[in-house]
Amino acid sequence: MSQTKHNNKHRVFDQEKIMKIKHSTTIIFTLLLLAGTAVQARGDDHDRQRDRGYDTGTPMHYNYATAKKILRELYYRESNGRYSDYNRTIYCNCPILYRGRHMAGADFEECGYEIYKNPSRAYRIEWEHIVPAYNLGSQRRCWQKGGRRNCSRNDPIFSVMEGDMHNLQPSIGEVNEARSHYRYADAGLEPYQFGACDVVVDHKLRIMQPPESIRGIIARTYLYMYSKYNLAMSKKEARMYEIWDKSYPPTGWECHRNREIEKIQGNDNPFITRACSGRSRSPREHGRSH
Repeated sequence: MSQTKHNNKHRVFDQEKIMKIKHSTTIIFTLLLLAGTAVQARGDDHDRQRDRGYDTGTPMHYNYATAKKILRELYYRESNGRYSDYNRTIYCNCPILYRGRHMAGADFEECGYEIYKNPSRAYRIEWEHIVPAYNLGSQRRCWQKGGRRNCSRNDPIFSVMEGDMHNLQPSIGEVNEARSHYRYADAGLEPYQFGACDVVVDHKLRIMQPPESIRGIIARTYLYMYSKYNLAMSKKEARMYEIWDKSYPPTGWECHRNREIEKIQGNDNPFITRACSGRSRSPREHGRSH
């Protein structure tokens, strides 16, 4: 009988221990949950604080996939028009080849392009973000939780930035890949990687040196994107783009492209519009010198 009482006593004691452990576990889990919620709230507050100055005045928004399709149609429609640069890639000035209405690659023979390392990407035309998607999203909460794909799916403001047509240009895929999300710079480098293409990518310095012929449109794209979406730019970088903006005025093609995108997307790039309003060149002028 005493043995039974002893066993019952131990059983009660064990149940009390189990209840204490469960209670402690519940408290710890609750604290961890509250801590995680606080961290997420701080991240979300950081995004909201940055987005507070974001200009939401874009009447028509298209995601990146749709924006690419619309731009392909625009370039196809305009490729035989007044401005031949609609039929050229952004960095290497290579003619774009079409198979039906599809961009099928670039004419390497005409522009003197030489494949550097990646033939499969070299034969593709890709839509390059002049301001890289990494710059647009890497500090956002969605990027930290799942990268660019997560941002594209779940962050409406990132989706607007990613699909902004003023920031998209057709590029030879290999050059797009080599650029990665490197910043632009004028480092006095001699081109050597892509044949006659005047672009240089330095992986040690993590920079791309673009040809002088496109530094103006690059500058005006950066100034537009950072202004419209309230992004932070260093004083050194801002100064470089301001100099490029003044030193390399827009061509007739750049002005025309800006107006055509405004018709589709509902807003212009004001840095291009302002620069184009002071142009004294003939409106029938073609774009970059070939």
